[in-house]
Amino acid sequence: MDEYQVADRLGALGKLARLRLYRLLVRAGGHGLNVGDLQRQLDMAPSTLAHHLASLVRAGLVRQEQRGREVFSRADYAVMDGLVEFLTAECCTGVVREDAETNGNHHPKERKMSRLQLAINVTDLDQAIEFYSRMFGARPAKVKPGYANFAIDEPPLKLVLFEGPEGATINHFGVEVETAEEVTSAERRLSTAGLETTGVDETVCCYAEKAETWVVDPDGARWEWYVKSGDAEQMHNTVVRSHPRAAATGCAPEGCCS
Repeated sequence: MDEYQVADRLGALGKLARLRLYRLLVRAGGHGLNVGDLQRQLDMAPSTLAHHLASLVRAGLVRQEQRGREVFSRADYAVMDGLVEFLTAECCTGVVREDAETNGNHHPKERKMSRLQLAINVTDLDQAIEFYSRMFGARPAKVKPGYANFAIDEPPLKLVLFEGPEGATINHFGVEVETAEEVTSAERRLSTAGLETTGVDETVCCYAEKAETWVVDPDGARWEWYVKSGDAEQMHNTVVRSHPRAAATGCAPEGCCS
């Protein structure tokens, strides 16, 4: 389990109702609970319960199985143990990297992490997933109809696959960062350097909620700087809120899912 998977799973528990649902399933044990039991114990509307269960299943925290006419949900204890192990792996060791940058108080200076994104078009999503799983020794972090992505530790890479009629071509490039402030900072730096950006948009696209800014190189290659803030259930691009730069002119690049 890598830190990006951990962040996604902790993010899935970031809603109080969802956290209560997950803790109820943890207490229920390996047998799990059916939808009726969950509704009664949580006093939750069926549509709301279905939404929260879907989020927990997508994050890998909960598994569901059909038993006769009923669907049972149960906590995935292996994933839960993996989260705890990740969070406590270096607890209280007092070990500091010798090459870490330090401030005047000799504490390690926080390093922000980013990684390149490569989004490519493929003609057969299943074959591509199998190939890249073997190539990088990792399974995809997310698989949806016509879409998959990998969060690869080494080399640090976000690999995105779009299924379509034309394969072996680039969809777009990107840089994934950790915070919306880094996206805003990147947009400011790009604009100051004389590059035309889209400003910073809050979007829902490619099954994720994001803050992003785009630029296009002289040959038409599209680049995005972005941070993922949550999961979503739609592939197409929707701009929720825009923060255009003061000097923005001309045409913006097409959405991330084109």
